[in-house]
Amino acid sequence: MEESRLRSRLLSLLVVLYWLLFAGSLVMAALIYIPETAVYVRLAQLAGGAYLGFLTPFGVFAYLLGDLMANLWWLMLLAAPFVLSLKRRPMIGLAISVAAALALFLVPPRIIDWQSARLVAAERGPALASRPAGPVTSITLPADGCNPLCEQLLLGGEVQTVRVAAPTQEGVPHLMFQRRPAADCQALDPDFPQGGPCLLARPDDGAQSDLKLSWQTDGSPAPTRESLGFTPHLMMKERLTITRPATGETLDVRTRLVWLSPASYVPLHPNTGFDGSGIHGGGLVPDQQKHEDPPLDPAGLLTETGLSLAAPRGEIVVDKRAISLKMPAGYASPAFLTGYPEPAPYDIALIRSLLDHGGLRTDTGTYYVTRWLAKFERHKVIPDQRDRALFDALYAGVNPAPHELSLLRQSHPAYFSGGLDQLYADALSSEGGKMYDAMHGIVSAALRQTPEQNAPQAADYLRLIGIKKLRDSFLIDAAGRFPFDPTPVLHDYLQKSDWAVEDRVHEALKAACRADQRWAGSLTPFILQTVREVRQSDPSGEDWQTYSFALAALNVLRQREAWESLRAELGPEIVTRVSPGGVIRTECP
Repeated sequence: MEESRLRSRLLSLLVVLYWLLFAGSLVMAALIYIPETAVYVRLAQLAGGAYLGFLTPFGVFAYLLGDLMANLWWLMLLAAPFVLSLKRRPMIGLAISVAAALALFLVPPRIIDWQSARLVAAERGPALASRPAGPVTSITLPADGCNPLCEQLLLGGEVQTVRVAAPTQEGVPHLMFQRRPAADCQALDPDFPQGGPCLLARPDDGAQSDLKLSWQTDGSPAPTRESLGFTPHLMMKERLTITRPATGETLDVRTRLVWLSPASYVPLHPNTGFDGSGIHGGGLVPDQQKHEDPPLDPAGLLTETGLSLAAPRGEIVVDKRAISLKMPAGYASPAFLTGYPEPAPYDIALIRSLLDHGGLRTDTGTYYVTRWLAKFERHKVIPDQRDRALFDALYAGVNPAPHELSLLRQSHPAYFSGGLDQLYADALSSEGGKMYDAMHGIVSAALRQTPEQNAPQAADYLRLIGIKKLRDSFLIDAAGRFPFDPTPVLHDYLQKSDWAVEDRVHEALKAACRADQRWAGSLTPFILQTVREVRQSDPSGEDWQTYSFALAALNVLRQREAWESLRAELGPEIVTRVSPGGVIRTECP
C-alpha cells in the first residue's frame, strides 16, 4: 500500500512538472514569436554563444537555444496523452502519442502537395493551344525584350519591322528596327559589304503591328516575410502573351511561376535574423522549399506560332596567347580565356542609326553598343579607321558616354582622335563624367608606360595635378611615372590636399609604390618619414593600412635594408597585424 501511494505521488509530481515545463515552453515560444521580444532572444543567443565560446558544448547550446524554444512546446504537446495516462493506462497513452507524432510528420506533406497543386492550377490558368499566326511582316516586342530577338526576327526573312513597345521613361525615343536595302546601310557605313543584310533603327512610325508580344511580371523571386508561412505562397508570376492587335485575338499564353511551400509543419525555426530585408523579426517558421518553372522562351514561343527566326549570334573565343601577341610591351596579358560576340556586317550602320535617332538612351541601343565594343576590350581585336571614327562619334554624341566606351578610352586612348593629348585637354577643360574618364585614362596610361614614354605629357601632368590635387586624389598615383623626381610632388600633396589625413597618406604611399625604380633613392626617406609622422599620432598602431602600404612600397622598390629597418621600428605586434601568417605584400595596393 505504501509503495502504491509513493508511486502515485511520484506520478502526480511528474504530471505537475510536465505542466510547468509545458507552460514554460509556451512562454518561450511566445518570446520567439513576438517581434518585439524575438530580437532580444537573438541577441541573448549571440552574446551567450560568444561568451561561452561557439566551439564549446555550452556555446553551441546557447546558440541553438532559439531552436529549442521554438520546438519544445509541440514536443511537449505530443507527450501529453502519455503523461496524462500514466496513472491508468500508460500503454494506450503512449500509442496515442506515437500515432499523433506519425500523423504530424506524415500527413502535412500530402496536404502541402495538394495545396501547391491548387495554387499552381489557379495561377497558371487554362492551357491555350498555340495557333498559327499566319503571314506576319511586323511585330511589337516589349521595351526590354528586343535583345537579341529583334535581330533573329529580322534575319529570319519573314518579319520586316520590329517595333519596340513605348518606353516609360520621359525623353527616351520610341524606336522600331527594320530590314532595309543595302544602300541604306552604305549611306551610314561606306564600307558596308554589297549584298549583306542591313538592319537599321528608325523612329516608330506609329503603325499597328501584325503581332504583339507582351511580357508581364508580378512579384519577385526573393522571399518575403509573408511567404514563410505554413501554406504554399506565390512569389512571382511571369506571363508571355502573343496577340493580334487588329482583332484583339490571343494566339498563345505561357506562364512561369515561382512559389514557396513548407517542407512540413515541423520542425520550426525562430525567424530572428538581422539582414535588414524585412523578412526576419519574429515568428515561428517551418523549413521552406522553393519551386520554379523553367524560364520563359520568347523565341521558342514565336517559332511555335509559325514565325521564322534566325539563330542567335555565336561567340568567338580568343586564346589568351593570341591576345598577348597584340599587346604593347609592358602591358600585362589577361589570365583567362575570353571571347566576344560574332560581328555582323551591319553593326556600324545600326549603331550610327541609333546614334542619329537618340536610340542610345534606350536599353536596346545600349545593348547593341556594348556588344559591339566587347571585341575591342583587352586587345582582342585592333580597331580599324571606321571603328575609331565611330568611337569618336559615340563619345562626342552621347552624354554620359556608354560605360564600356569610357573604359575603352581610359585603357586605349590611342583608339580615339587626339590620343593621350586629348585626354589631358579634356581633364583640364571638361566637367563631370568626361573629366573623370579623362583623368582615369591619364593615370592608366602613365602607370603602364616608362618615364621616357610619359615625358611629352610631364608638363601637362604637373599642371593638372596642381589644379585637381585638392579634389581628386587618385591623380597622384601616377606621380612617379614621369622623368621628374616625384618626392617634392608627394610632399606638396600631403601638405595641401583637403582629403582626410589618413586618405592622403595612403594615396601618397601607393604613388611611391608605383613609381619607377629610378626614384627609389629619393622616395625611401619620404616613405620612412611619412610612417614616423603617422606613428606619433597612432601609438597603438591602429592605422595598419599605412604600415602595409609603406612596407609594400619599400619591397617593390627593392629597398631591403630600409624595409627591415621599418619592420624593426614597427615591432612584431604591428607587423603581425599587417602581414598575418607572415605573408608579405609583394605588389602595390
